[in-house]
Amino acid sequence: MTEKIKKHWPIAFSIGVGLFLATVGMLMISGTIGLSGPASAATETVTVTATVVESLSISVSPTTTALSPDLVDISGGTFIGSSTDIQIIVSTNNGGGYNLTIEGANNGLATSTYLIASVTATGTIVAGADGYGANATSVQATVDEDYDYWGTDVVGQIATSTALSSYGSPVTNSTTTIKIEAAADSAQEAGVYEDTITLTATGGA
Repeated sequence: MTEKIKKHWPIAFSIGVGLFLATVGMLMISGTIGLSGPASAATETVTVTATVVESLSISVSPTTTALSPDLVDISGGTFIGSSTDIQIIVSTNNGGGYNLTIEGANNGLATSTYLIASVTATGTIVAGADGYGANATSVQATVDEDYDYWGTDVVGQIATSTALSSYGSPVTNSTTTIKIEAAADSAQEAGVYEDTITLTATGGA
């Protein structure tokens, strides 16, 4: 009997190995035994922030102007005096764009004792009658209705702070151009009449 076992040992061994491998294969297919795989994934997140600071700039050119011709000449003749074109350039990255206002320091053109008063809201400058104001134009911006009379003698006030123009989104080099006009009656006291105009840009949002 022992000799028979030894004689057929290789065959028995091969059969046994085959049965073992077949059994393992069946168990793997059925899911009873699994092969070890990669470890489960582990994740973290990184939050990235960047800041864009609001920018707003304004430039005006020229910053001084003399109205021409003289409002009353040496012969007593009366005229409408006008400034050169004054350009106001605004740039901003504000999402709501900008608002531009105009304000006069003296509520008119003044000496230490006399005043050529600004028009109220909107008025027409007429030679020989006291009056002072400005009108405006712009390609990009919307000019306020009180000043939107470019090329005429109709002007808006230069007194208390008043809306001049606006633009509704970020913009670079948005230009509003203004012209200042004035007139006086022939009996107006002689002298150099002055005003200081403040132009203010604020973010639209």
